[in-house]
Amino acid sequence: MFGIPTIHNERGDIEPKDLASLFEITQSQLARMLGVSRQLLKQSPNSVAIQRGLRRLEYMFARLRNLTGSPKNARIWLKMGHPDFEGVAPVDLLEEGHIEAVEDFL
Repeated sequence: MFGIPTIHNERGDIEPKDLASLFEITQSQLARMLGVSRQLLKQSPNSVAIQRGLRRLEYMFARLRNLTGSPKNARIWLKMGHPDFEGVAPVDLLEEGHIEAVEDFL
C-alpha cells in the first residue's frame, strides 16, 4: 500500500490534523512544512495547493514506512539527525521548506 487511507476524509482529501498526528508533529509545524500559516491551513484545508502539499508529505511518509518497516521507524528516521543533512533531522529540513531535499534523498 502506498498511500495512507486513515488520514483521508470521505471526499478523499487529506485531513491535516490526521497527517500531523501520523508524523507526531503539531499542526503549526505542518503548516510551516507547507509554507502556509496555521490559520490558512485550518481555514482552507481542502484547497488544491494545500492538498497538493499534504499529498507530497503523505507519499514521503508512505515511502519511509515502506523503507523502514513501520510508521514508528519512519518517525524515528524523520526526527534523528542525519549525516547526509549535516546532522540536521529531516523533519527540521521539512519545516524549513526543504521538502525537495528530503524527497530527493528518499
